[in-house]
Amino acid sequence: LTADERNILKRAFSSKYGCGEVLTGSFPLDQVSNLDSAGPTGSAIRQALASGLRWRIRDGFKQGKPMEALSYFRVYSKLRLNI
Repeated sequence: LTADERNILKRAFSSKYGCGEVLTGSFPLDQVSNLDSAGPTGSAIRQALASGLRWRIRDGFKQGKPMEALSYFRVYSKLRLNI
């Protein structure tokens, strides 16, 4: 992926309007977590999406919402570590 493509994917979850769908189950987390089967491009997509969640995790703790931050961390872990 190009740097611009990675930045676009990163912003998918770092929008100021939220991304609650990743916590409610309407986001296809299992399918995205398995993008490695599509080769290096799939892996790069998965990792770029995960990097956008770091802001959500930090913001949850800053806003006094530790449970929300931990929920985002679980999604981040599944995407980043492919577990």
